[in-house]
Amino acid sequence: MCYWLKMKADYERYFCMHADPRALETESGHMSEVCHKSYQRAMRFKAHPGSPTRLGLILNYAIFKAIVLKDYQDAIKIAEKGQADSVDKTEEMNDDDYKESKDLLDLYKENIAIWEKAIEQGVKGTEEYKEL
Repeated sequence: MCYWLKMKADYERYFCMHADPRALETESGHMSEVCHKSYQRAMRFKAHPGSPTRLGLILNYAIFKAIVLKDYQDAIKIAEKGQADSVDKTEEMNDDDYKESKDLLDLYKENIAIWEKAIEQGVKGTEEYKEL
């Protein structure tokens, strides 16, 4: 269920990022609010802290905060917490999940660096980010 909710929230994020701004108003409210709620719903599911699904969910939620909402500080906070919660837990994973989790943790570092640089330079709307 967590994976399905992650995919739904990712779809909504992609829509927010690429749709005509006039198309973002829906019967359920502004699409960014719908997306935010979807990520929050998915985050309630308990998954192993180092699992690739959970790490991907947290990373994509941070990307949503940075790219759609332009909230780099919160994006960094979300990514750093996800990184801290999982860094020692990836050792417990099978080989495939371990590699995917390590790749995701590398993307966390790259995105945090991008967002910190954007804050430092006073950039209000960078579209730069890294994901699998």
